[in-house]
Amino acid sequence: MIIKKYISVILLILTCFLMGCTQNEEETKEYSGIIGEEKAMGYEYTIMKEKHVVTWIIGYKGKLTNIEENSDNQDQLHDYKTAVSDGKIVSSKLIISLTYFFIVVLIACILYKKRRNIFKGGVIVIILASAMAIYIAMDTSIDLNRALKDIEHHYLELIH
Repeated sequence: MIIKKYISVILLILTCFLMGCTQNEEETKEYSGIIGEEKAMGYEYTIMKEKHVVTWIIGYKGKLTNIEENSDNQDQLHDYKTAVSDGKIVSSKLIISLTYFFIVVLIACILYKKRRNIFKGGVIVIILASAMAIYIAMDTSIDLNRALKDIEHHYLELIH
């Protein structure tokens, strides 16, 4: 009975290992199609591969430019990709921090209207929570400005 359990565990591990070693169609050299795409703050990119040629379509507000990846521009293209991804993450963080602030304000308004005695007791907690939300939102907006400048820099570097 114990041997059967060990054999089933070993077979499960072996199956997982073999699944990790196999290649899907995208990993083969003959794959043709879209490898990746992302949009953030008006900037976008689409990476397409046709056999051995990798083409990037980068753009800003609908103005698209096709760039064929080669050894000269490979690092710049990947820096642009990273900058767009970082910009998307930072903008999501800003939305989350502002949502948190509005939830704190909404809870404060409800407590003030319905139960003033609870509101008066927890006013310090509400002030600290809203101050923290404002600080995070302001810090994130500065990061968003930096991310936008970084994306713009890489974009202009690529199209010129």
